Order: sequence, then C-alpha cells, then structure tokens
Amino acid sequence: MKSLVVVGVHDYGFFDRCLAAIKLRAAKMRVDVTCEIVTADDDISTIQNRPVSPGTAFFFFGPRFASAAKALHARGLHVVVMGTPPLDEDPGIPIVHGDHEKGGYLAARHLIELGHRRIAYANYYPDVTPNHPRWLGFQRAAYEERLRAGRVSGSFIEQSRVEAWIGDPSSARSFLMTEEAPTGIAAWNDFEAVRLLTVFNQAGISVPGDVSLLGYDALPQAELCDPPLTTIDAGIDEQVDAALYLLDHPSYEVDSSYVVAVPSLIRRGSTGPPRS
Repeated sequence: MKSLVVVGVHDYGFFDRCLAAIKLRAAKMRVDVTCEIVTADDDISTIQNRPVSPGTAFFFFGPRFASAAKALHARGLHVVVMGTPPLDEDPGIPIVHGDHEKGGYLAARHLIELGHRRIAYANYYPDVTPNHPRWLGFQRAAYEERLRAGRVSGSFIEQSRVEAWIGDPSSARSFLMTEEAPTGIAAWNDFEAVRLLTVFNQAGISVPGDVSLLGYDALPQAELCDPPLTTIDAGIDEQVDAALYLLDHPSYEVDSSYVVAVPSLIRRGSTGPPRS
C-alpha cells in the first residue's frame, strides 16, 4: 500500500478523531493519505469509477459506502469499511466496527448500577432507529435488571424531542422535572451529549445533580466539558489499527473479514446517583 484514500461524511467529531489516528499511523508506514468528504450520492459513483494508481487503497467510513467499496473490491483494489453493517447482511467486503450492542449495554448498566431506575437513550440522528444494536443493548440491560429487581424502565427519546429542547431549553426542564422523567440519559455520541449538556445548563438543570448524562466514542472534547463527560470508549484506535492491517496485508484479506472492537466505560463527572 503506497497511498490511502479516506472517504467519509463530516460528523463533528468521530470522523475527525479517526482521520487523525489514520494520518498518525500512515506517516509511520510512509503511506500518503488523501481525505475526501462526501456530501452527495454523485460523489460515491465518481469515487468507485475513477482511475486508480497501483498501490492505492480505500478506507470508507460508514455502511452507506458499501456499494462503492464493493465496486472497487471487484476491480481488485484493497478496501475496508469502518462501520456497522446492516443486521443479517453479508457485505462481501472487509468490515471493521465497534460492538454497538455491548456499548449500549454498558451505558445502561452504568446508570443502573448508580441507582437509576428511569433511564433513556437520546438520539438526534434521523437514520438511527430503535432497531439499532446500540439501543437494543441498552434495552437488554434494562430487561435484565427488571428480571433481577423488578423495576427499571428504558425509554427512547426521539429526534423531534431533542430538537425541541435545543430550540427551547425550558421545555427540557419541564420534561425532566416531572416525576416519571428519566434521571439518567445516554446520548448517541459525545457531540450530542455536549449539546444536551449545553441545553441543560441553559435550562438550569444540574448535571449530574438533576440528571446524569453520558456520551459515546471518547472524543477529546468530552473530557473538556464541565463536568467532564462520562463516555463509552468505542475503541477507535483498535478499529483503525485493524482496518489498516487488513489493507496492508492482502494475503490476510478475504471477502468478508470482520473485526469487532470491544467498547469500555470511561467514568467521569457527568454521572452520579439519582436525585432523592
């Protein structure tokens, strides 16, 4: 591998963090890196049909690029996709991703072990549905706790409600100060957790005094918040290392290589026991 084309969609944190890790490792490997931010489907077709110099490999971020990766793979080029493939689907190309189900489970388990019995998953992205593995893992932890203790509820906060909170922080306070409101919230990622933390501060909601809040991905900005965000470390470095290994070792590569990184909890100041 002489050069690497990294293709993704700008997402305010995760992609930038991964790209920094790729560039650091590529410099040590003496591999040139080109980054392409995609904003439309036309860009995908341009990428998959372009002339490619010998020794060029492709690193795609997200399953939306699976078709482009397959087309390049069929041309004999080395490709890898970093992102969770659809359930029950064999993408036919090398895939590296984190264990989202385990990550969602860890987030819920952390809140439950702190004593929270009303927990919720907040989502701002329209393409994330209640069938996503991360939410399913969150539900599994709540279900197991109900079997043990008989009382815990796990709810899914839709995009529309999060948008309403951002537009009117007082509506977040009205919701979270009710008796049945969640006392612990897991955000889809650190970027969204930071946004929620800002809304809560504007609304006079104490974190973690009134509500505990945690993010996902262990991005650098999560540690700089006040309070610093508890987060799930998705194993970004491990995923990048595995992806580069697959690209740089074609004899190891097969049509459906799967590497799954195991997430872990990083506890900081944004989570604590529920208010009494």
